[in-house]
Amino acid sequence: MKAAWWLLLLIVASAGRVDAESFWLVVVASDPSPAAIAAKANHLAADVPGAIVVQTADCQTKPSMFAVARVTTSAADAKALLEQVRPRVKDAYVKQCQAATGSLVSLRIPAVDASIANVPVDAVNWDDTDRVSSATALSNGVSLVTVRYYTPSPEDPLEGRRERLVVARSPQDRAVVTEQCASPGGVVARDRTIALHCAREQAGDELLHAVLVFNTDGKTLAEIKRCRNPRWTGDMVLSCEAESVSADGHLTLKPKTTEVNAAATPQ
Repeated sequence: MKAAWWLLLLIVASAGRVDAESFWLVVVASDPSPAAIAAKANHLAADVPGAIVVQTADCQTKPSMFAVARVTTSAADAKALLEQVRPRVKDAYVKQCQAATGSLVSLRIPAVDASIANVPVDAVNWDDTDRVSSATALSNGVSLVTVRYYTPSPEDPLEGRRERLVVARSPQDRAVVTEQCASPGGVVARDRTIALHCAREQAGDELLHAVLVFNTDGKTLAEIKRCRNPRWTGDMVLSCEAESVSADGHLTLKPKTTEVNAAATPQ
């Protein structure tokens, strides 16, 4: 009876377990601020080539902060790299990282893009969430990554804030979906097809969106303008809430159905 009880516990624990990978980080700087860590990463780029910004929350470490680190896959590689780095960065050290498969560190994508160091200090519409990238592991073995970065642009109402969408399976297998998807949301996946909405324009006080539909190779299959909150209602049939704004600024949402071109989806 006791053996059956322990077997049940093992089955329940396994069902909730997230696949994890072991890495070793050679850490050369750390900081709780994404703006500060971006500046440190740029300063150390020549001394520690290949280092990226890692968010320690990806390594299940609390309290969460940011680190400039080279990511290695073995303790021996980390030790050898540490010996190379120490003459230039005396307080460098090695830290083990247990990270979920599909996380930013496992994909070798910086948690804070290098361009963030160039955000003007007087930018008023930026906060820390605009400076930190994110990854969401989907059930189809792909991660959907939002890379938040800065592009200088005079008279830009967004003050250079950009959000690049990337689909990734591994550090070597990733593709850019779009260079700008403001405030992505409403993500739904069906087999190898993904849909979400991006903010595209503003009418009065209301944000209007477009639904992007793309496959796990990063190929766009459809863009449904002025629609939000997609959901799959059938085989390659997508519904969303069509948006319209009246002259007095009132937002109306109505159901809209679109059949996505299945022939464009890879087999």
